[in-house]
Amino acid sequence: MKKLKFVVVALLISLASQAQTITEKSLLGEWRVLKIEIEGVLVNLDTGEVKAVDPDVGADNLELIQGMMDNGGADEIKEGKLVFKPGLMVDFHDNTGVQTASYTLENKGNKQVLTLNVDGPSSLDASFEDGLLKLVDGVEGTVMYMAKK
Repeated sequence: MKKLKFVVVALLISLASQAQTITEKSLLGEWRVLKIEIEGVLVNLDTGEVKAVDPDVGADNLELIQGMMDNGGADEIKEGKLVFKPGLMVDFHDNTGVQTASYTLENKGNKQVLTLNVDGPSSLDASFEDGLLKLVDGVEGTVMYMAKK
């Protein structure tokens, strides 16, 4: 019985780790920003909820980001999307038009890094979290949670 439990646990761990691996195939398609975290403040673009996720975020910063979202920032972000295409290509759609670029996806240590080649390389830590594509900009600290359409 212990051996069966071990096999089941090992199988579940294996499936979980496979499900978390990002591949070119898993990225194919259209992705839109569902949530964005800026300076410790999480904005849910579907519900409009703005909340602090960092206990050190002050009320002023929370109000500033709420104001940015209320004054068109949320709509501007909602207009954007990424469309990943075969051949490691991606289209960036925003309110100014469409820009096509290449990308690479590589494993670095225990994380995956998505490097977008738009006006020079821009590397983002990439993972799947709760069914969403999570992209973390380590330089600016911005986190985007993207849903596949």
